[in-house]
This record gives sequence, C-alpha cells and structure tokens, in this order.
Amino acid sequence: MVRKNNEASGRHLLISPNQTLFSRRHNRSWLKVSKGSVPLDLGYCGTDLQKKGYEVKLVLANRYDLSLEEVEDEIRKFNPDTIGISSASGYVCPGGLIEPTLRVLGLLREKFPHLRTIAFGGNAHYFTEKLLDVGADVLIRKEPELKYAEIMDNISNLSSVNGISFKQDGEIIHNPDDQELPDLNEMGPINYHLFKEDVLRIELNPMTYDYAIPSKKLVTLETSRGCPYLCIFCNMRYHRGKLVRFKDIDKVIEEIKYYKSEFGIDAFYIPDNTFTINRQHTMDICERISELPYKIYWRAVTRPDYIDPDLLKKMKAAGCYQISFGLETADDKMLKKAKKKFTAKDVESAVKMCRQAGIKTSLFSIFFLPGETMENINHTLRFMAALKPLWIGANIATPSPYTDLYKMGQAEGKLIGERLLEECIEYAGSIGTDFEPTEVKRIYNKIRKQIMLINLTSDPLSILRYLFNVLINPRDFISFVSNYLKT
Repeated sequence: MVRKNNEASGRHLLISPNQTLFSRRHNRSWLKVSKGSVPLDLGYCGTDLQKKGYEVKLVLANRYDLSLEEVEDEIRKFNPDTIGISSASGYVCPGGLIEPTLRVLGLLREKFPHLRTIAFGGNAHYFTEKLLDVGADVLIRKEPELKYAEIMDNISNLSSVNGISFKQDGEIIHNPDDQELPDLNEMGPINYHLFKEDVLRIELNPMTYDYAIPSKKLVTLETSRGCPYLCIFCNMRYHRGKLVRFKDIDKVIEEIKYYKSEFGIDAFYIPDNTFTINRQHTMDICERISELPYKIYWRAVTRPDYIDPDLLKKMKAAGCYQISFGLETADDKMLKKAKKKFTAKDVESAVKMCRQAGIKTSLFSIFFLPGETMENINHTLRFMAALKPLWIGANIATPSPYTDLYKMGQAEGKLIGERLLEECIEYAGSIGTDFEPTEVKRIYNKIRKQIMLINLTSDPLSILRYLFNVLINPRDFISFVSNYLKT
C-alpha cells in the first residue's frame, strides 16, 4: 500500500520519542525528571492541525515510557497517513537526545515505508541531513508550531514553504529560512483533549520542582520566546531567536481563562528563558492576573539580575510561588568563561530577595564547565546547599552544535564531526577541563546523590506535604526510589 503522494493527508500521528530509554546511558538526568512534561511543539502542532480539519492523535512515548514495539502498536491502531516526530524532550527545551528520534525513524522506514514522515524539534536543524537520510521525508528546521500545517496545505508544492528541508527524487532540497520567526499570538491555546486524561497531573516526585505546588494539575504557559545572551553551552538562541518576542497580554490572559474553564487548571509553568526581561510586561501580566476572579499558581524562570523587591511583590500577589535561576556554578571565573554575565553573589542576593517576598526558588547547575575542578564542584555544592532552595537540578556541560563549548571541543580535537551524534555525548564534561569522560560519569553520579539529599532536606514543610501525597499517589514515590537506586 503506497500513500506517499502530493495530496494532503487527513490522519496525523504526532510522536514524542521515549528519551528515558537512552538518558541513563548518557547521564542526562534531566530527561528522567521531565517525563511528565508535554512538548509544546507537539501540542501546538496537533491543535493547529485539528483546527484545520485534520484528524490528530498524539503519542507521548516519553511520558508513558513506551517501547518501540508499543509505539508501533499505536501506529497500527490509528492507521495514519502522516507521522510527525518531535525531538524536543519537554516544554520548549531543545536539548533532547537525537538517538530516540533516529530509532523511531528507523522503525518507520522498516515497518511503515508508505507513510509520510515530518521531523521537527529543537535538535532537528542540527542534524538535518542525518534525519532525512535515516527516513524523514520533510524536516522543519526551526519552530514547527505553525509550519507543520503550512506544509500540509502546500504538500504538492513544498518548494513554496520556507524553513524546511525535504527529499525529492533522492536529492535533499533546503528551502530558504523564513525572514521572521512566527508570531506567538498565533499559537495556542493547546487543546489538551488531544492527550490522555492524566497528562495534566503533576508528578509528585521530590526530584522535580512541581511536587510543592498547591495544585494537582498544571500546564505550560508561554509569554515570550528568545534570548539575547550568549552562554557558551546553550543553543536556544539558534532555534528560538536572539530577539525576544512577547505574547500580547490579552492573549496570555485569554489562555489562562481557557485552561481554567476547559480543564480546571489553576497552576502554570512559564518556560520563558527570562520571564522578567521586560519588567513592564511582567508587571502588566501580574496586574491582569490579580484581577481574575479566582486564584492561580505559577512558577517561572529568570535571571538574578532581572528582579527587584517591588517586582517580586507584584509577582507574589499574582500567584507566583516559585522562581528558577540558572546558577550553573558558584565559581565566578567559570561564570565569566561561560558568559553568564552575573556572579554567584547575584544569585545569592536574588534567592534571599525571593525568600523575603515569600517566593520559593530552585537552581539549575551545570557541572564540568571549562575550568572545572573538584574544588569548584564541592564549592558549588556547598554554596547551593547553604541557599536552601526548594529544588536543585544538575547536568553535565554538553557541547551542543553551534555553541562556543562545541567550538572549544573542535579546537581540542575532540569533536571532528565524523561521529557528531556520539561525540557530543562522549566528550560531555571533558572540554576545557582535565576530567576524562569515564571520570565525569563517576563523579556526576556522586553529585546527583548529594543533590538528592539536599533536595530532601532543604524545605521540610514541602517534603512533609510530599510525604502526605505519597499516601494518595504511591506510584510517584516508587518511581522516585527506583530512579535513585539506579543512579
């Protein structure tokens, strides 16, 4: 049965590959704790397709820990015409492993060669030709949310669609990029009826930062995209743009009202790179939220140099219960090398400021950045423990393509391009340091266990609430203990 043709198809299966099948081997712990998150690109694409009359099903293999065999079963049950695959690990994060996407594409090429396949997500544009060679028919190089439906509307004339690459008569065609990135006001809200009913449930796991939220369901709410900073390990600006785009405040409030009325949602995660980068925009959003006839709770991400007491007071009054900061390291020389543009003292002051405002904090850390030593590692661990945040996350400095860290790896002769997919993981933590790859993994596992203990003791009241909820949801506790023992 051959279906690949130049006609728009009516049935679309969108897949989020299972990252956790590979994260333990690569020591990418954050992929384990992001299982519950819903990739925004998948939700936006599905919603946009459904609005245009297409039949859509979403398969969250990452959330539900589905094997390739189970993914194959889902495909056979739905019998789609086109399959879309997102390489993002969760929310808007572009850092998912590419291997799971390649495995799914291999499955499709072997078992379903008649189906049209569209690949997209944060890592897609770094590995365009690789993904097309393995089995993708069309690849969306940057933001896919509105582009996917545009492809289907112009399936007989793909050369007219900017921002994509595709195969034609055995040749790979790269169309020019769009002149502008999409308007955020044209995206969302996401129709969560496309997902299983429990997809909005918060995972009560003390290794994730949602376990302390005073709610049972949560969705992601974007208010902006883009980042003007040049941190050496981050490639977000190459995917989302260096100019910050903002959603209109009316649009943000409209989405909050929709999620509340349609799904009973009163908790939100704002994944913007720096939520408070435009102070007035943040103040106006908080003012409008405070005018709602019901209480909502939300957490956000920002930088320590973009908050002040008055702003925090406004955020707290609007329901902000937690702010995350990317500390990365407590060593100021390493922060300067990483181009973070702030100091450890700035983070310390920001955490104290939040505590005074009644807002909890969480810290992201990246170990084995250039210049890292065991002394620096221990200093960072002590520094974070002393601040007593609600939650600490840890990762290994990984040389993603296009970043300065990647270029440093090339200069050291470690990333020669012939084994790009494997080398980025293999040399994580050893670029600009004296650590060998095997040593990095051993030390990192010790770091994770120390951080788990810090997380379990830093906020006793929240832990008590967690333990109470364990009585109601024991499966989350079992999941947490299992991950800890396997670390």
